[in-house]
Amino acid sequence: MKKFTFAIKWHEILKPYSNDIRLEVYDAIIEYVATGTVIEMQPVARMAFDFIRYEIDEKTRRKEERLAKKQQKAIEKAQNTEPGEHYDPDKIAESYLSSGKLSTRLVVQSRKVAIIVSQEHIYSFVKRCVCEMLDRKLTPAGDEKRFINTLHMIASNRLDIIRKDLKALPADKDFTDEVWNSVVDSVCERFPKAAV
Repeated sequence: MKKFTFAIKWHEILKPYSNDIRLEVYDAIIEYVATGTVIEMQPVARMAFDFIRYEIDEKTRRKEERLAKKQQKAIEKAQNTEPGEHYDPDKIAESYLSSGKLSTRLVVQSRKVAIIVSQEHIYSFVKRCVCEMLDRKLTPAGDEKRFINTLHMIASNRLDIIRKDLKALPADKDFTDEVWNSVVDSVCERFPKAAV
Protein backbone atom coordinates (compact mmCIF):
# COMPACT_ATOMS: atom_id res chain seq x y z
CA MET A 1 0.00 0.00 0.00
CA LYS A 2 1.47 3.30 -1.09
CA LYS A 3 1.40 6.16 1.42
CA PHE A 4 1.95 9.89 1.19
CA THR A 5 1.52 12.85 3.46
CA PHE A 6 -1.07 15.42 2.52
CA ALA A 7 0.30 18.78 3.66
CA ILE A 8 -2.11 21.05 5.56
CA LYS A 9 -0.71 24.01 3.66
CA TRP A 10 -2.15 22.54 0.45
CA HIS A 11 -5.56 22.67 2.05
CA GLU A 12 -4.91 26.25 3.15
CA ILE A 13 -3.88 27.24 -0.40
CA LEU A 14 -7.04 25.70 -1.84
CA LYS A 15 -9.49 27.11 0.74
CA PRO A 16 -10.45 30.20 -1.32
CA TYR A 17 -11.43 28.06 -4.31
CA SER A 18 -14.82 26.46 -4.87
CA ASN A 19 -15.56 22.93 -3.68
CA ASP A 20 -15.46 21.68 -7.31
CA ILE A 21 -11.95 23.08 -7.87
CA ARG A 22 -10.66 21.74 -4.53
CA LEU A 23 -12.10 18.30 -5.22
CA GLU A 24 -10.57 18.31 -8.70
CA VAL A 25 -7.13 19.18 -7.23
CA TYR A 26 -7.46 16.61 -4.43
CA ASP A 27 -8.34 13.92 -6.99
CA ALA A 28 -5.43 15.01 -9.18
CA ILE A 29 -3.01 14.81 -6.22
CA ILE A 30 -4.16 11.32 -5.30
CA GLU A 31 -4.02 10.11 -8.92
CA TYR A 32 -0.54 11.63 -9.39
CA VAL A 33 0.87 10.08 -6.22
CA ALA A 34 -0.75 6.69 -6.93
CA THR A 35 0.03 6.35 -10.64
CA GLY A 36 2.30 9.22 -11.66
CA THR A 37 -0.19 10.49 -14.24
CA VAL A 38 -1.67 13.96 -14.47
CA ILE A 39 -5.41 13.95 -15.11
CA GLU A 40 -7.32 16.52 -17.16
CA MET A 41 -8.67 19.43 -15.11
CA GLN A 42 -9.85 23.03 -15.37
CA PRO A 43 -7.08 25.64 -15.91
CA VAL A 44 -7.47 27.11 -12.38
CA ALA A 45 -7.30 23.66 -10.80
CA ARG A 46 -4.31 22.81 -13.04
CA MET A 47 -2.41 25.89 -11.88
CA ALA A 48 -2.95 25.03 -8.19
CA PHE A 49 -2.10 21.38 -8.83
CA ASP A 50 1.16 22.30 -10.62
CA PHE A 51 2.42 24.13 -7.51
CA ILE A 52 1.58 21.14 -5.32
CA ARG A 53 3.01 18.67 -7.86
CA TYR A 54 6.34 20.51 -7.77
CA GLU A 55 6.43 20.03 -3.98
CA ILE A 56 5.48 16.34 -4.27
CA ASP A 57 8.22 15.80 -6.87
CA GLU A 58 10.79 17.60 -4.72
CA LYS A 59 9.93 15.52 -1.62
CA THR A 60 10.08 12.32 -3.66
CA ARG A 61 13.46 13.30 -5.13
CA ARG A 62 14.93 14.06 -1.67
CA LYS A 63 13.55 10.81 -0.27
CA GLU A 64 15.05 8.80 -3.14
CA GLU A 65 18.42 10.56 -2.68
CA ARG A 66 18.44 9.71 1.05
CA LEU A 67 17.54 6.11 0.29
CA ALA A 68 20.23 5.83 -2.39
CA LYS A 69 22.86 7.25 -0.01
CA LYS A 70 21.78 4.82 2.71
CA GLN A 71 21.96 1.89 0.31
CA GLN A 72 25.37 3.00 -0.97
CA LYS A 73 26.72 3.24 2.59
CA ALA A 74 25.38 -0.24 3.35
CA ILE A 75 27.02 -1.63 0.20
CA GLU A 76 30.34 0.06 1.01
CA LYS A 77 30.22 -1.21 4.59
CA ALA A 78 29.50 -4.75 3.42
CA GLN A 79 32.33 -4.59 0.87
CA ASN A 80 34.84 -3.18 3.35
CA THR A 81 33.95 -5.41 6.30
CA GLU A 82 34.81 -9.05 6.52
CA PRO A 83 31.86 -10.98 7.92
CA GLY A 84 32.48 -11.45 11.61
CA GLU A 85 35.25 -8.83 11.69
CA HIS A 86 33.63 -6.76 14.42
CA TYR A 87 32.25 -9.70 16.40
CA ASP A 88 33.99 -10.78 19.58
CA PRO A 89 32.96 -14.38 20.39
CA ASP A 90 33.44 -13.87 24.15
CA LYS A 91 31.27 -10.76 24.25
CA ILE A 92 28.58 -12.33 22.08
CA ALA A 93 28.44 -15.49 24.22
CA GLU A 94 28.25 -13.43 27.43
CA SER A 95 25.64 -11.08 26.01
CA TYR A 96 23.56 -13.93 24.62
CA LEU A 97 23.60 -15.90 27.87
CA SER A 98 22.83 -12.82 29.97
CA SER A 99 19.79 -12.12 27.76
CA GLY A 100 18.10 -15.18 29.24
CA LYS A 101 17.26 -16.67 25.83
CA LEU A 102 19.14 -19.83 26.75
CA SER A 103 19.27 -21.30 30.21
CA THR A 104 22.69 -21.22 31.81
CA ARG A 105 21.74 -24.16 33.99
CA LEU A 106 21.17 -27.60 32.60
CA VAL A 107 20.08 -30.53 34.76
CA VAL A 108 19.63 -33.86 33.05
CA GLN A 109 17.93 -36.72 34.87
CA SER A 110 19.48 -39.94 33.68
CA ARG A 111 18.04 -42.99 35.40
CA LYS A 112 18.73 -42.28 39.07
CA VAL A 113 21.58 -39.84 38.45
CA ALA A 114 21.25 -36.08 37.93
CA ILE A 115 23.83 -34.53 35.63
CA ILE A 116 24.33 -30.86 36.39
CA VAL A 117 26.01 -28.95 33.58
CA SER A 118 27.86 -25.87 34.79
CA GLN A 119 27.59 -22.34 33.42
CA GLU A 120 31.15 -22.66 32.17
CA HIS A 121 30.17 -25.67 30.06
CA ILE A 122 27.18 -23.81 28.59
CA TYR A 123 29.34 -20.73 27.98
CA SER A 124 32.03 -22.72 26.15
CA PHE A 125 29.34 -24.44 24.08
CA VAL A 126 27.74 -21.10 23.07
CA LYS A 127 31.15 -19.63 22.28
CA ARG A 128 31.86 -22.64 20.06
CA CYS A 129 28.58 -22.02 18.19
CA VAL A 130 29.53 -18.35 17.73
CA CYS A 131 32.97 -19.24 16.37
CA GLU A 132 31.47 -21.76 13.93
CA MET A 133 28.99 -19.15 12.71
CA LEU A 134 31.78 -16.63 12.18
CA ASP A 135 33.94 -19.17 10.37
CA ARG A 136 31.08 -20.20 8.10
CA LYS A 137 29.91 -16.58 7.61
CA LEU A 138 26.28 -17.46 8.28
CA THR A 139 25.03 -13.88 8.50
CA PRO A 140 25.93 -10.65 6.70
CA ALA A 141 28.39 -8.30 8.36
CA GLY A 142 26.69 -5.80 10.63
CA ASP A 143 23.41 -7.68 10.94
CA GLU A 144 23.69 -8.36 14.66
CA LYS A 145 20.00 -9.04 15.28
CA ARG A 146 19.95 -11.75 12.62
CA PHE A 147 23.24 -13.13 13.97
CA ILE A 148 21.79 -13.46 17.50
CA ASN A 149 18.57 -15.03 16.19
CA THR A 150 20.57 -17.57 14.18
CA LEU A 151 22.78 -18.25 17.20
CA HIS A 152 19.69 -18.88 19.31
CA MET A 153 18.30 -21.39 16.82
CA ILE A 154 21.59 -23.26 16.52
CA ALA A 155 22.40 -23.25 20.25
CA SER A 156 18.94 -24.24 21.46
CA ASN A 157 18.53 -27.03 18.85
CA ARG A 158 21.96 -28.45 19.56
CA LEU A 159 21.42 -28.19 23.31
CA ASP A 160 18.24 -30.26 23.00
CA ILE A 161 20.23 -32.96 21.22
CA ILE A 162 23.03 -32.71 23.82
CA ARG A 163 20.43 -33.15 26.58
CA LYS A 164 19.15 -36.34 24.90
CA ASP A 165 22.68 -37.68 24.45
CA LEU A 166 23.49 -36.99 28.11
CA LYS A 167 20.33 -38.84 29.16
CA ALA A 168 21.50 -41.82 27.13
CA LEU A 169 24.81 -42.04 29.01
CA PRO A 170 25.22 -45.15 31.17
CA ALA A 171 24.21 -44.50 34.80
CA ASP A 172 27.61 -45.58 36.05
CA LYS A 173 29.51 -43.10 33.85
CA ASP A 174 30.80 -40.05 35.71
CA PHE A 175 30.07 -36.65 34.22
CA THR A 176 33.41 -34.96 33.55
CA ASP A 177 34.74 -32.22 31.28
CA GLU A 178 35.90 -34.92 28.90
CA VAL A 179 32.41 -36.44 28.74
CA TRP A 180 30.87 -33.01 28.15
CA ASN A 181 33.38 -32.16 25.40
CA SER A 182 32.89 -35.55 23.77
CA VAL A 183 29.09 -35.16 23.68
CA VAL A 184 29.34 -31.57 22.36
CA ASP A 185 31.86 -32.63 19.68
CA SER A 186 29.64 -35.50 18.64
CA VAL A 187 26.54 -33.30 18.34
CA CYS A 188 28.37 -30.54 16.46
CA GLU A 189 29.80 -33.07 14.02
CA ARG A 190 26.48 -34.84 13.48
CA PHE A 191 24.49 -31.63 13.14
CA PRO A 192 26.85 -29.00 11.71
CA LYS A 193 24.03 -26.95 10.24
CA ALA A 194 21.42 -27.43 12.93
CA ALA A 195 18.59 -24.92 12.44
CA VAL A 196 20.39 -23.01 9.69
